[in-house]
Amino acid sequence: MKRIANIGILIILLWQTLSAWGQNQDSQMIRARYLLTINDLDSAKELMDKLSPTSVDQSLYNFTYGMVLLGLGDLNRAEPYLLRVNGDLAVKAYYQLARSYAKLNNAEKSTEYLARHLASKNHYREVFVKTDQAFALIDESRPWIRLWQQEWYSDIENLIREGEYQLSGNHWEAANEVVGKILALEPASPDAHFLHARIELSLEKHREANRNLDQAIQNAGNRLDLLEEILTFCLNQEDYKRVIVLADQLLKLDPTNPDYLFTRALGRIADGNESLVAREMQEISDIGIAPSELYYQAAIRTASSTPERAEQYLNQAISQCQKLDDRYYYLRGLVRKSMNQFEQALEDMAMSLDINPKQPDLYFERGDIRLLLGDKQGACYDWRRALSLGHKQAPDRLYKHCK
Repeated sequence: MKRIANIGILIILLWQTLSAWGQNQDSQMIRARYLLTINDLDSAKELMDKLSPTSVDQSLYNFTYGMVLLGLGDLNRAEPYLLRVNGDLAVKAYYQLARSYAKLNNAEKSTEYLARHLASKNHYREVFVKTDQAFALIDESRPWIRLWQQEWYSDIENLIREGEYQLSGNHWEAANEVVGKILALEPASPDAHFLHARIELSLEKHREANRNLDQAIQNAGNRLDLLEEILTFCLNQEDYKRVIVLADQLLKLDPTNPDYLFTRALGRIADGNESLVAREMQEISDIGIAPSELYYQAAIRTASSTPERAEQYLNQAISQCQKLDDRYYYLRGLVRKSMNQFEQALEDMAMSLDINPKQPDLYFERGDIRLLLGDKQGACYDWRRALSLGHKQAPDRLYKHCK
C-alpha cells in the first residue's frame, strides 16, 4: 500500500511538473507572438528557436515562425513553414503568402495563393482584399483580373456586403431589408444579428440592439473573425463588460493570443475592478511583458474612439516605462493631433525622434501638423525626410505643397 501511495505521489508530482512546463511553453509562445506584433522580429526569432515545436500547438508554431521569417524578409524559408499549418491558420497563411508575392510583383504566385485563400471557408471579405495596398503592384495584371472573374463569395456574403454599405450610408430601412433577406436564407445568421444590432443602435433602440448583439455572440460559435469584429465594435462603444466576455471566449479558442490578453486587461481596467486588474497585470508581467506595455496596448485600442482615454493610458505607460520608448511618444503625438493639440503633438514627436530618428510615418504625420500650423517649410522638410526613409505617400505631399 505504501509503495502504491508513493507511486501516486510521484505521478502527481510528475503531472504538476509537466503542467508547469506546458504552461511555461505557452507563456513563451504568448511572448513570441507579442514580439511579432510589435515588430521585434530578431527577439521573436530567438525565442522561437528555443521553443520545441512538439511542446506547443505545431500548426501555431509553424505559422508564427513563418510570419517572423516573412517579417525578416526571408520568404524562401517562411513559405515551407506557412504551408505546414492547417485550419483557420492555413487560410491566414495563404493570404500572407499572396501579399508577400504581390509585393515582389509576382502576380502568378500571388494569385495562386490568394485563390487558395478565397476557396477556403473563412476567407476575408472582398472589400478587405481589394483595398489591401499589398496588391497594388498586381491589381491590373492578367492573373489578378482572371482571379476576380470567378465568384468567390456566397449569396449571404454578398448580402452582408450590401447591408454594410447601406448601414454606412445611414440607409436604415434598406439595411433592415437586407437583414431580412439574410435571415430568410440562414435564420440563425450571427452576421445578420450583428448587422441588425448596429442598425438598432444607430436608431437608439438600445434594448433591441443588445438583444441582437447577444444573439450574434451566441451564434458566432468558434468564428474568430466575427468574434474579433464584435469585440472591436464593443471596444468602440465602451461596452467593457462584453469586451471581457468576448476576450474570454476568444482566449478559449486561441489561448496564446497576446491581443486577447491585452484586450481583456483593458476591459478589467475600464470596468474598475482593482483586484482583477492586479491579477491581469501579474499574469502579463509573468510572461515578461512590462505593465507599461499594457497601457500602451490599451491606448492603441481606444485611440480612434476615445482619444482622451487613450492619452491617459499613454501618460501611465510613459510614467511606468523603465526605458524610453519611441512608440509611446509617437502614439501620444498622434492622439494629441486628433484632439487638435498640435503644439503638444509636436513635442511628443520630437521626443520620439530623439529616441529613434528612423521613423518615416512620424515624419509624414509631423509634416501634416506643421502645414496645419502654417509652417510650410518645416512640413516640406519632414516629407522629404519621410521620402528618404521610404514613405510611399510622401511624394504626393511634396508634389502638392512643395514645388
